[in-house]
Amino acid sequence: MDSTDVEIGHVPYVDFKTAFASLHERIYVKRKSLAHEAEVRAIFKRLSMESPPVGLMMPVDLELLVKAVVASPFASLWLHSLLEKTKYLS
Repeated sequence: MDSTDVEIGHVPYVDFKTAFASLHERIYVKRKSLAHEAEVRAIFKRLSMESPPVGLMMPVDLELLVKAVVASPFASLWLHSLLEKTKYLS
């Protein structure tokens, strides 16, 4: 698979009470109440559906994709300890 088979972008958050999203568009959008997630989504195109893969390994540049990791103050201590070892913790 080459890079033209993957579309990556920020997820738009919409109010479904006032905005219409077709079934095709719904794979790209989420409810406005979830906007705090600031999600980025990768859509894989032109994959054969005869035997869909369980997962795909894709090389990514984390320096380009990740600005920060935000953890709940109620998350387990092991998670906070792990995140403190990265430069992404905010």
